[in-house]
Amino acid sequence: MIRELALPVVIVALVLPAAGCEERATATAAVVDNQAQQACDTLAAGYPKSPTVAKRLALADRVYRWSARSDNPAIADQGSAVGHAANDSDRSWRQATARFLKICRQAGWKSR
Repeated sequence: MIRELALPVVIVALVLPAAGCEERATATAAVVDNQAQQACDTLAAGYPKSPTVAKRLALADRVYRWSARSDNPAIADQGSAVGHAANDSDRSWRQATARFLKICRQAGWKSR
């Protein structure tokens, strides 16, 4: 009898936390919280003024500081990608920043 009850209890214990995590990620995918707004604004304003690797790295650092604290997982992840691309080729930098701003717009970001 105990064995028959143990398996369903284990399955429920494993499925419930996973279901909750999935709901949170979906619910926050379109959030533009203050941190996301700041990250998106910072990149949009700073991108044209960052032609050198040193300036790109400084901008990416500021963007990452905001994006890492956002409740939007897509913005947090792409903020990290922008940081990695800052020291890469111009093409990688342009692609990473374009993706970041696209994610911002998809989440409902409006430039201030």
